[in-house]
Amino acid sequence: MRTEKDKMLNGELYFASDPELAEERKRARKLIRLFNQSVETDEEIRTALLRELFGSVGKRINIEPSFRCDTDITFM
Repeated sequence: MRTEKDKMLNGELYFASDPELAEERKRARKLIRLFNQSVETDEEIRTALLRELFGSVGKRINIEPSFRCDTDITFM
């Protein structure tokens, strides 16, 4: 049986309230909150948070707060 996450990734109808997806959103919100609260001189911390959120980032990533994202995107 396919998971709701599989359905979402395939562009099919899915239940957003699925516990796995809800947990991933919670994780993403925490990382984004920490990123948005960081100061611009904390480049290492910001990069680490973005790497955890995105899965990987380039050497010169530049995203400015206030960054918003609805879900954890490392699985995409």
